[in-house]
Amino acid sequence: MNWISDARPTVAKSYENGAPKSIAIDPLQPEFEPARWSIPFKPAKIMAIPQHGWRLRVTRGMLEIGARGVSDTLYLEPAELRKRAIYLLNSSGVIYGGAIPWCLENNVLLAMRVEQDDIFNVDHRTSFVVLTEENILQKPTTRARQYAAAPLPIAKALLREQFRRMAKELKSVDRECARYELWLNKSRSIRELMHAEGHVARTYWHLRAFRLQFSDDKTFPTRWRVFRQRKSRVLGSNNQNATHPINALLNYSYAIVAAQLRRAIVASGLDPCFGYLHADLDYRDNLAYDLMELLRCRIDTDVLSWARRRVWKRSDFFVFLNGVVRLPDELAAALVPVALRTDAELECAIALMLRWIRLSSSTRTRQTPRTRGVSESHQASTPD
Repeated sequence: MNWISDARPTVAKSYENGAPKSIAIDPLQPEFEPARWSIPFKPAKIMAIPQHGWRLRVTRGMLEIGARGVSDTLYLEPAELRKRAIYLLNSSGVIYGGAIPWCLENNVLLAMRVEQDDIFNVDHRTSFVVLTEENILQKPTTRARQYAAAPLPIAKALLREQFRRMAKELKSVDRECARYELWLNKSRSIRELMHAEGHVARTYWHLRAFRLQFSDDKTFPTRWRVFRQRKSRVLGSNNQNATHPINALLNYSYAIVAAQLRRAIVASGLDPCFGYLHADLDYRDNLAYDLMELLRCRIDTDVLSWARRRVWKRSDFFVFLNGVVRLPDELAAALVPVALRTDAELECAIALMLRWIRLSSSTRTRQTPRTRGVSESHQASTPD
C-alpha cells in the first residue's frame, strides 16, 4: 500500500489464485471520465491496494485502510486524500458503513476491480467501477442497496423491534422499553443507541434471574447457584468468556444461531460482514449479530426454560484456571435442538432487514448528490 506520485498510467501487482499478476491502471481512461460518474475532479495521485482481505472504514473522522497480513494499517486525514484515487485491485475485501459517503464528502475517487456478474452488474469481462452512491443506486442489487443504506435509521428500527419483542415476551419490562424507545427517537449516533440498549438489557436480565437446581451442595460452586446477569468475572473480558454455566449455555446458543443467520444472509444476497448496529470487527459477521437482536429474546426464553428444568452437577462443565466455563461435547449436543431457530424465524428477520434497507436506500435517492454523504451521527430519518 504505497502512494504513486502522479496520475499517469501505472502498473500495479495483483494476485489471482496465489500468483502475482500485473494490472495497468489509468485514471484518465474513458471509464473514469468525471462527467460519467458526476465526479467534479480528475485524480491527482493514486493509491493501489493489491492485497486480498482489505478493509475500508471510518475511524475518528479518518479513513482507515488495512489488509489481511499487512501490519501497517493506515489512518488518513481528509486533507491527505483530497482529489486522490484509491484503487482496490480485487473485490475480496470489506467496505464498512460510512466509507463510501466519507470518500464522496472529501473528493476521493474510490474504484474497485470487479468481475462479470459481480455486485454492480458489470457486463464486460473485467473492469474498474467507481464507487459512488449514484452508481450503487443506479444498479439496485440487494448488496448494492445494503452498502448505500444509512446506518442510523436501520439501527433505530432494529432496536425498536427488539424492544417490542422484549415487551411481548416479558410484560414487566414493557415500561422500560417504552421509556427508552423515546430515547431512540432522539438519538443522533450509534453510541447513543447502544447506551439505551444497555439500560434496557440491565432490566431485562434482572427479570430473567433464577435459581438453578443442582444435585450436590458440596461440589456445586456457590456462585453458580443463582443466575443473575450477563457478565463475566474475568477482568477486562466480555460475555464471550463466560464464568457462569448459564452464560456459557447462552454463548453457545448464540453461536449456533449466528451460523444459521450467516447462511440465511448469504442466501438473501446480503453481505454478512456489513452491519449497522454492532461495531465493525474484522472477520466477524456483523450483520448476523445485528439480526441476532431480533431473535435473542426467544433464544433466551428457550434456553433458560430448558436450564431451569435440568438438575445440574459440577461435572457437567469444563472450568479453566481463570474461571472461564465451557461446555463438554455431550452437553453441547443436547443444547443444539433447543437453540436452533426455525426457517420461519430466520426468514422473518431477513425480511425485516431487507425492508429497512430498501426504505433507507430509497430515502437517500431523493436527496441531492452533495447531501448524500452524511455520517451516521447526522442521519435522522427512520425506516418504519
